[in-house]
Amino acid sequence: MLIAEWEDPNDGRVRFTFFEPNTFEDFTPIAQSYGLCFGADGKLVIGRCEGVHRHNWILPGGRVEPDEHPLQTLHREVDEELSITLKTVGFIGVQKVEYLDIDKEPVYQLRFAAIIDEVKQLTPDPDTGKLWERRFIDPESFLEYLPWGAIGKRLVHLAKSFFEKND
Repeated sequence: MLIAEWEDPNDGRVRFTFFEPNTFEDFTPIAQSYGLCFGADGKLVIGRCEGVHRHNWILPGGRVEPDEHPLQTLHREVDEELSITLKTVGFIGVQKVEYLDIDKEPVYQLRFAAIIDEVKQLTPDPDTGKLWERRFIDPESFLEYLPWGAIGKRLVHLAKSFFEKND
């Protein structure tokens, strides 16, 4: 288990606790699914969209819709945001998000590793109408784009192991 805290401009202090269970079925509510998605060359894809997120670069993924399985969420969000389809996906962990300064229930975010099937021409996100930017990066530079400390380092390790076993 890894723990980190972050100061959010809207929500105050937020605590992130990362777990590596074998399954995610016991965690509720599952709010989001995100993926560390690898191209055939072993590079990870990250994305950003002007005016959509307060952070710069992010992992592809997003909010689980009602009656949607978290794996469906990942496939849908990666395609909507970055115009990419996935062929192989594996669960690598779950992150509990706790809001320390406001009265907001904790939620869980799922983390997956994935191998990309197809990279298509970018199209606007159907939710926002905005065009995302995607970038393929070396896994070793992940923390330069997403400064997540020990949790980010562990995620990259787990995702690289998945990629090496399934490539």
